[in-house]
Amino acid sequence: AGGAGAGDSQYSAESRSRNVLVLVQRLERDPDRPSVARPSRPVSTLAADVTFRNSAPMELGCEYGERYWSRRAEAGEDGFS
Repeated sequence: AGGAGAGDSQYSAESRSRNVLVLVQRLERDPDRPSVARPSRPVSTLAADVTFRNSAPMELGCEYGERYWSRRAEAGEDGFS
């Protein structure tokens, strides 16, 4: 959900209502400082408890954040392709 030029609050509202997935950072222990966790890579996870009852394949939406869409707009992309 979202697109080039969407306001932050508009994007957040649309994203919450349309997307099932969110990206979160996987954390790993820093080998040089074992008491510190550092991000290692993004992973997809469910944004909420959901039940899929359909048998046909479907696309799951993911929240990228307003910064992603702003950068696409700056690059001249329409945000929907």
